[in-house]
Amino acid sequence: MGDMRTNAGFVITNSIPIGNKEFVLGVNMKNPQSFVTWECKDGDDYFWGHYTDSLLKATRDLCQRAIGEVDNLELAEQERKEVESRYILTATVKHGGNSAVIQFPTEELGDILGSIGITLPLERVYLGGHTDIEVHLRHNGNPMTDAMVHLFHDKNSLRMVNEVAKAVFHSDWRVYERVEGKLKTGFYADAGNLLRDAVDYAKYLKDRHRDRGRRGDMEIRPLTQGERKYTCPQSMQLQGQTGSIGRLQGDFGIGGTEYSQSWTDYRGRYKPDDFESELDGIINALRSGECGWLADRNTMKAYVAAYPESAFQENHNKEYGFRVDTDRHAYLIRCSLTANSARFNCYCYVSEYLDKHMENAAKGIRFISSGYKELFRIPDGEKITVTSAWGEKKEHTCRYIDEYHTEVGGRLYHICEFAERMEQNGAVYEPKAEKPKKAKEDRNQER
Repeated sequence: MGDMRTNAGFVITNSIPIGNKEFVLGVNMKNPQSFVTWECKDGDDYFWGHYTDSLLKATRDLCQRAIGEVDNLELAEQERKEVESRYILTATVKHGGNSAVIQFPTEELGDILGSIGITLPLERVYLGGHTDIEVHLRHNGNPMTDAMVHLFHDKNSLRMVNEVAKAVFHSDWRVYERVEGKLKTGFYADAGNLLRDAVDYAKYLKDRHRDRGRRGDMEIRPLTQGERKYTCPQSMQLQGQTGSIGRLQGDFGIGGTEYSQSWTDYRGRYKPDDFESELDGIINALRSGECGWLADRNTMKAYVAAYPESAFQENHNKEYGFRVDTDRHAYLIRCSLTANSARFNCYCYVSEYLDKHMENAAKGIRFISSGYKELFRIPDGEKITVTSAWGEKKEHTCRYIDEYHTEVGGRLYHICEFAERMEQNGAVYEPKAEKPKKAKEDRNQER
């Protein structure tokens, strides 16, 4: 009994680990006819509960959630392989009647060459000029790798090919973009020139990244349209997906010159030991010195006026949004101005988790039939219309959680669970229809 796992009054009876996630089924200790399935992390962090009064339904939901995660991992693996196949360089090496295919970059170059009897040092296995070694450097039709292949010559070694591929494809993504742009313009004279440029630029980015962290520097820009959705309280599910640490609220009072602030914790496990000092440094910097646009109402007003692209409408009010980035965290700041006062809300995230979630959410929210046939997709944050069996229509805002889960009207569903519920209730669902816009000529005629 000492090993029995419990959570929120439920005892865990079944568990399916998938990758670094775990899906569990629990039975209510006071009501044996009440069941739940959860996703679990680290053995004791339970979330995304699906509740039911049927053991069979709970068991099916447990299996569906596990299978959904397997599908998700398979899709991610397929996408990873597709990305890798677009950019890798390949060489066919022949020696003494044996041959090997090498995909660059690789950590096993020496072992691969040794397997076909080549014992020369890697820097002496050239692309040409050998009497007993034949090397063919190839690409897969991608314009970028094609351009790279043409920069190599016979006196370049396989080690150099490996170093170039490593510097471009296994480095900072900004290095890749830089090299890609310069290849299009014919900037590089040879492969050595490309390698030096890629290595130097990667070092520059790394030094800049380290110096920013040492000085507490930050980058500030207006929010994108997608980021604006994360400047308000999120559900527990979205907090977990986006690495939401908490919210700082600042208020300049009725006169606009006072200042008070309060903090709300969201997911404490995302808050490192040095987070509070980093946040204090950012807010202090934004309230003083050159960046002091949060000093009072007037400075805030002047700052947002200089960035009209930061404005957006929310509940009939104009709001202004900015993103502040440090090495690890993203601070999404939403500013509200009235005639006599001003306030701001700073939502704090782990930038890696937030950006990854927004990248996935940009694919849209899937709606399927109970047979897993895709019916339609809507953008994250848009609405669907549900028509009941008796003809009543209701609109529900939908939020992307992951490929297999969505929030509909604030309630979490597995996409198959939602389809089954709708079918059981005789309801139909569709994207909210856009209101037709009247032509300008029509409006003029109406006047």
